[in-house]
Formats: sequence, C-alpha cells, structure tokens
Amino acid sequence: MYITWPNGAWQRENHFSDGTLRLIGLLWSLLDGDSLLLLEEPELSLHQAVVEQTPLMIDRVLRQAKHRRQVIISTHSDAILSNPGIDGREIVVLESIAEGSRIRMIDQEERISLQAGFSVAEAVLPKTRAQDVTQLGLWH
Repeated sequence: MYITWPNGAWQRENHFSDGTLRLIGLLWSLLDGDSLLLLEEPELSLHQAVVEQTPLMIDRVLRQAKHRRQVIISTHSDAILSNPGIDGREIVVLESIAEGSRIRMIDQEERISLQAGFSVAEAVLPKTRAQDVTQLGLWH
C-alpha cells in the first residue's frame, strides 16, 4: 500500500498504470545501491512526453543520490535519444551482423552529425535499422 497524503488516499499497486509502476521502479532502482545498473527499454508503457524527460530525470536523481553509480540504458526510443543532453561519447551502438551483434562507438560521420546539432536519434538510430525489415510487411 502507498499513502499519498497524510490524511488518507491509500493506494494499492493495482490503482496505478503499468507505466507508473515502471517509472516508480526505475526511480527507486536509481536510488537503491551504488553498483552498475542496466535499464532495458525504460520507455515501455510510458507516454512519450514522460519518455522525453527520462534522461533528465535520471540525471537529476543520480546527482541527488547518496551514492554515485553508472547507468547503462538500452533503447530504440526516438524520444529518449532525441534528448539534446546525450553526449555522443556516451553512446555504444549495437549493430546486427550475420553472426549476431557487433558493438561499436559512434563513427566519424555520426560524430560530425552530432557536432552539427543533430540528435543521437537522427544521427545514429537510423543505422541500427535491420536491412530487411520491410519484408515483415510482405507476409500473407
């Protein structure tokens, strides 16, 4: 149970949306501990307006936390990756290859695009698109 106000308004977990519960869990995880934290697709079940604020929320929570910790976020979210505060030096790109995936830092072309004012979503995200993704719509 959760008490939202001193004089009442008891809330149970089933009163919250999946997105609200995920957001509470995300924020709690950021404050709980000092070891490496992996957040996989934190945008799930959240409204895009909330997702756009996620990098800023994470930054602010980490700055105010008792312990410093490194956070790794895996995402395909245009809303998260459009945030202008994301530094290209913090990006690791996973690319599909025949044998699985390859990990790389941003390349020179992407770096130039970021320096020109493009967001990570504009400069890097299109390169992570699967080559044959359009075939998914051809099934009968």
